[in-house]
Order: sequence, then structure tokens, then C-alpha cells
Amino acid sequence: MPTPFTDAGIARPTLSEDEKPGKLQPVASKTLMKILFAARMARFDLLRATQSLASRVTKWSIECDVALHRLVAYINCTKSTKHHFLEGFIGDAFDQCQLWLFADADHAGEHGSKSTSGSAIVLVGPNTYYPLNAFSEKQTVVAISSTEAEVVAANHSMRAEGIPMLALFEQLNLFKKLQGKPARHAAKPDADAVFTRIDPEIDDIRNGNVGTGSSVADINSLKASFPEFYQVKFMEDNQATITVMSTGSSASVRHMNKTQLQMVETTV
Repeated sequence: MPTPFTDAGIARPTLSEDEKPGKLQPVASKTLMKILFAARMARFDLLRATQSLASRVTKWSIECDVALHRLVAYINCTKSTKHHFLEGFIGDAFDQCQLWLFADADHAGEHGSKSTSGSAIVLVGPNTYYPLNAFSEKQTVVAISSTEAEVVAANHSMRAEGIPMLALFEQLNLFKKLQGKPARHAAKPDADAVFTRIDPEIDDIRNGNVGTGSSVADINSLKASFPEFYQVKFMEDNQATITVMSTGSSASVRHMNKTQLQMVETTV
């Protein structure tokens, strides 16, 4: 399966003023901004590649030329991905839906050994799956482990996506409509019903089959309905990160008083 990245991975920026810039530097900004608009609206798979190149427009190298060509070729290749785009569907009342917040991070994927945080927030219900927003952003400090990078990504995702989305829903007066009404538990789809399957693993969680062999972390017997107080369901696939966030501490860095991980633990 082709990817928007070259075999070399993330393109290296120019390292000195004497290094010759890439030939595509004059058109790089306008090309990347057009791609970024589509990526933010309906092509989350393009965010990482576009974001990494956008951060290099002032230090554009020959490697960036190759990476930009690969990105455009990925979008408009023989087996074109132009027909690939996000699809959302809503078939439930609001009180049968939840906000799911996904977060992830690589480890030292950038040229300067910095990691990248990725996040996506989705409205999910028994017959609802509607992507709301996503981002890809380089972390500002080098992480000493993948767990540290994941915790930083989780913290940033909750502050940048989860909490603001709750505030938005509150401004839309959606909370007031639910006050005084018992939460309605979502029934499992009828066996003969025809519906779009998103992913077998996600379907299992969405239908309440948590803890039945699924590899996704148990998130307290999730049910597709609003709890008494509306919450964001945070989805994390790194067991060490789940432990750090659950206990509020990390045994591997307990002897250090100044680490990125410990600063994050106070806010998660």
C-alpha cells in the first residue's frame, strides 16, 4: 500500500545557509496550503506528511523536493487516492452518542529526534460515526521514551480537542436539553439490520463488548449513551501510558524532579 512518505521518512531541512535549497521552495507554501485545507476537512491521512513539510518552508532542502513530489503523487497516482475521503453518518439522537478522543504519538520521528502528537475526535453512537476534527503537531521537547511521547500527546489532545469540544457543546445548549432526563442505553443493532461497519474492533467497543478479547484498553465498560455528566471517552492503545495516566506517576522517572513527563502528569 503506497504512503505519502518516501522511503527515507521525514524530509531533512537545510542545516546551514550555505546549503542549496530545493527547486520547489517558491511554490511549496501555496501547494501545501491547498493540500492542508483538504487534509483538515476530509483527509486526515495527509496531515502528518503535510505538517512536516509545512514546518520546513523556510529551510527547504532537496529532500523536501522529493517529499513534496511523493505527497502529490500519492494523492494523484495511477491508483488515485483522490476518491478517498472521510464519510460521517448520523442516525441517533444526541443523547445516544458519545465523544471519542483518540491520541497517539511516534517516538523521535522528526529529524531533531522530536516526536509528533496526533489526535482525532469523533462523535460515536450505535448508528453514528462522525469525525469532527484531527491534528498532527510536532512536540517541542525530545521525549526519552515512547511512553513519554504518548502521555504528552494525550495531554495535548485533551486540552486542544476534548475540553474545547465540551465547551462548544455547552454553548450549543445541548447539556440543558439532557438535564433531568435519564440516559438512554443504546440497544445493539438488530441481527438483520444493514449498517456500515467501520472496524470490527471499534464495533465491538461501540456495542458494549469491552473486555471480550478486544485488544483495545478496557474503558470502564463503555456504553453508547451519555452518562449523568457528559464526558469525553479517551482512547489509548499504549498500556504503559494507560498505567501512567491511571496512577498519576511513573516509576521510571520518579527520581527526577524536572521531566516533561512529570509536568504533564500534573495536568492530565
